[in-house]
Amino acid sequence: DDAAGEEGGDEERLVQGAAAARKSSSVGRRGAARVLSVHEIDAHYLQRRLAATLEDATECAALADKVLAALDVRPASKTGGGGGTSIRECENQLLVLLGFERFDLIKTLLANRARIWCCVSLKRAASDAVRDEIEAALRDEESGEGRRTLE
Repeated sequence: DDAAGEEGGDEERLVQGAAAARKSSSVGRRGAARVLSVHEIDAHYLQRRLAATLEDATECAALADKVLAALDVRPASKTGGGGGTSIRECENQLLVLLGFERFDLIKTLLANRARIWCCVSLKRAASDAVRDEIEAALRDEESGEGRRTLE
């Protein structure tokens, strides 16, 4: 009986240990923003994400345009001063635009900054010249994420 009791105790510790490991790993996953697939991001990706908290479609579209401008990875000289911000400046702009209550969205946007800007901008591009300019900016993007997105 003692052997069965000890065995049951070990089994209980293993189960509790597995639960604790799952709990700590899920906390780690919650802390890090998810890397998005380029297939998830289309021309209206930002509007869909913002529509969950905004009822007015016009306001949502305008905010999506401002967020896209904040995510712009091109040097400021090429964007007329609107884009090309550092990651810290981008985060500050997003906090002002979206507010702290959308912090999880801000984390996702920052973690996927070049990818979102690339996909949305390319899908909105009205001409080949604009598309070429976007692709050139991605090739020159500092973090290397732009080049990886193009591949």
